[in-house]
Amino acid sequence: MIKEVTDFVEGKLLETLDDAGVERPSFGFGARALSDADAPPRITWVPVRGNHDKARAAAADQKQTPKHIWTRHVVIEAHIWADCETTAEVLMGHLVATLQQNLGSAPYSMVGEEWAASDTAGSAGIKLVVGIQFHLPLVTETLPLVKPPMTVAIPSATIEEAA
Repeated sequence: MIKEVTDFVEGKLLETLDDAGVERPSFGFGARALSDADAPPRITWVPVRGNHDKARAAAADQKQTPKHIWTRHVVIEAHIWADCETTAEVLMGHLVATLQQNLGSAPYSMVGEEWAASDTAGSAGIKLVVGIQFHLPLVTETLPLVKPPMTVAIPSATIEEAA
């Protein structure tokens, strides 16, 4: 579910950037992708932590579906690499605007930002890490019915003959 959310946001962000005439970033997903050496601009999504609570309204219309039983509050860090601080901030602004325009305010919240020291970003450019907490529903599932084990009738005479 997390990857589907980030894929959706990426698609909408690219539409926004194309409309604004801004350079498209490349994207990565997961901690392993942090070491990719793509040139900036780049955004790498890294799920880092989360918690759960009983169901609450998580949809944009603030309605809870009957199958909604728990809510996951998953923090995903958007590692944004850019050529300079200003470009990183502009890309973050486009990302936040894209979230708001396409998700509303209910299914996510911003949980902070951190600027990487210049020596840790290296040749990849300036790195800004933005925390986004997505509120995702956990729902009941219809499970397949389990068939009981097959019973076979064995005549008692067969059991006695075997003994």
